[in-house]
Parts: sequence; C-alpha cells; structure tokens
Amino acid sequence: MNMLFLILGLATSSTTLEVVKIPMGMAVKQMTCTQAFENKVNFVENPNYKPNSMDSWINVKYKGKIVFYHYCKDSLGNYFK
Repeated sequence: MNMLFLILGLATSSTTLEVVKIPMGMAVKQMTCTQAFENKVNFVENPNYKPNSMDSWINVKYKGKIVFYHYCKDSLGNYFK
C-alpha cells in the first residue's frame, strides 16, 4: 500500500516553526501535490497588506497557522508531483 503525504511547514509564532505530515490517501496518479495542497489549506486575504510593501496580499493557512512551504512524498519516500 503506497500512501501520499502532504508535508507542510507552518509558522506557529514569530519564532516557532512546525512541520506537519498529513496523510492524503493512496498515492494515485489522479491527485497531484498541488491538488492535495489546495484541498487542505485556506487562502486568506492579508489584513496587514499595503500597496508597495513587501507583504503578500494573500496568506496561505492551515488550521489558522501560516504555511511557508509544502511538498509531497509517498510512503516509499519518493517525492510526488
């Protein structure tokens, strides 16, 4: 059985980071890593955004925490696109 996992890097505070591994089900070719990512996160407008600032106008969040990276692996350790 080959499972697909979505791995997210989360900012839990200004100085604390967390990595979560989310099982997405069987690693089938019909689901891409992008689809798994978009299925689990929320895209939220950044209330602190100002034009010409270095801030992003959209924040990506998982369970209220900002996502700063993601990737997918299967249960065999292979990266999944």
